[in-house]
Amino acid sequence: MNYGNGLKVMMGDKVRIGSEITGTVVCLLEAGGYSKNYLESDWSCLEEGILIEFSQLGLVHYRTKLEQDVNFVSRGPSSLK
Repeated sequence: MNYGNGLKVMMGDKVRIGSEITGTVVCLLEAGGYSKNYLESDWSCLEEGILIEFSQLGLVHYRTKLEQDVNFVSRGPSSLK
């Protein structure tokens, strides 16, 4: 899955909706990437897409693509090699 600017979504990425809603990518379902607070056994049933934990919205599942208003801010520590 990619952001609107073409950049690939990676685990731990920091994102923003508008100017105040911030979030972190916590699961890459198809790739099998899960943060320590989100276990594969709890979320693999969704099968595809990503999960983003937003500070104001809670956990949001994006199944096939991100909405235009979800903007990449920075790479988080989980996406470093």
